[in-house]
Amino acid sequence: MPYKEHVIGTKTENPTSGFRPPHRKDHHGVDIIDAGNLQIKPQGVDIIALADGVVNDVTYDNAKGWTVMLLHAGNIMTIYQHLRENVPVKKGDAVTKGQKLGVMGNSGHCISSRTDVPPQYRGTHLHFAIKENCTSYRTGDFVNPELYLNGIKTIGTGTSAAPTNKAADISLAAKHAADIIFANEGNYGSVNRNDNGALSVGKVQWHGPRALSLLKSVTQANPMQAQITLGELYTEIINAKPDAWNKRTVNDIEAGRLSALLTTKEGKTEQDKLAAVDIQSYINKGISYGLKDAGALIYFADGVNQYGTNATLWKQIADTALKTTGDAAAMLAATKSLTPNYHVRREKVYKAICALNLAGTSVPSTHKPEQHKPHHGQTFAVGDKVRILPSAECYATTTTPIPDKYKNTPYTIQQVRPDRVLIQELYSWVWIKNVEKM
Repeated sequence: MPYKEHVIGTKTENPTSGFRPPHRKDHHGVDIIDAGNLQIKPQGVDIIALADGVVNDVTYDNAKGWTVMLLHAGNIMTIYQHLRENVPVKKGDAVTKGQKLGVMGNSGHCISSRTDVPPQYRGTHLHFAIKENCTSYRTGDFVNPELYLNGIKTIGTGTSAAPTNKAADISLAAKHAADIIFANEGNYGSVNRNDNGALSVGKVQWHGPRALSLLKSVTQANPMQAQITLGELYTEIINAKPDAWNKRTVNDIEAGRLSALLTTKEGKTEQDKLAAVDIQSYINKGISYGLKDAGALIYFADGVNQYGTNATLWKQIADTALKTTGDAAAMLAATKSLTPNYHVRREKVYKAICALNLAGTSVPSTHKPEQHKPHHGQTFAVGDKVRILPSAECYATTTTPIPDKYKNTPYTIQQVRPDRVLIQELYSWVWIKNVEKM
């Protein structure tokens, strides 16, 4: 198939500039126009997706103009630049091959010497680029798009092959992974004031700089509402650089304001979008490590979300699992052998995957999952009233002393985990051993 039919909606394409020509080593893509001049008509020329994927971002800047970035299987990203405004897709959208992403335009820095074209259309073209080994625009390596446009490479090859097992369809795996992650993490309004040295927020418990990125998106979606809700925090959030929140914790008042913002319509929408992109990137990373079993990919996604993106650890876990069956059971065994942490949750996730009845994830008859025993014989439920014991020394995920004013006061349990509870009024986790029912 001629490559013009892959990325633009006409059959009379004309490449005008190639990949990194001698005079432009920083030109990391190819420029394409429509030889039939349809791009200078009001209806323009549709720009379409090269392959199935997820919208990683939609951006605008003075150089690249309106840009759509799609993340595909195998950690491949396709990039479409200089589109007209009113792009019909948004961050987090799942798109299919051939779906319209926008209209060829001249937004950003576009130069043309043509005098036979109306001024408003001069410089109209598509700058099309591809990156491999990519999880975001700032990662990965640019490659010559002609390799993919001419069929020498295809999405799903190159850095890694897409799963061939029907059960391991990446969209289905991402959906199941999302359901499991949401069940194990917070809700829309969750704010962990101090989670290993920085706050975590929202339904996926985005941490530190990632929390800041989410909050910026929410404030930008409705600035007036954000200013009213956040007060002085608004100015800090819109102006802060990512590394400024590497160790940012919040107090009670700040946590309450952030929770209120996160539970607005805009807060929930932005969380849904970011979660979709993040979880898809986890799945793609697992595929790039060679995982093909659906259960293994789901397990991998939840693990990366919980532990953090420790590439060395999770590459080692995947490699170890692939030496045996490469399924969720193998991932669980590899995790236990390589890290001493979070085994209760790993078991819980494994059992949730087994309940999905996906191929390769049935529980072996010899498998004996760990049984959780409540601390001090106590069991808790959402809504229970508890007090923090005077002897309590720390919050669930930090070594910060609990101030005396918070002890011997009735609090409400918002969430329950095997070893800790989320205190609604404090927006923070506390070890079960440090609380008792009132």
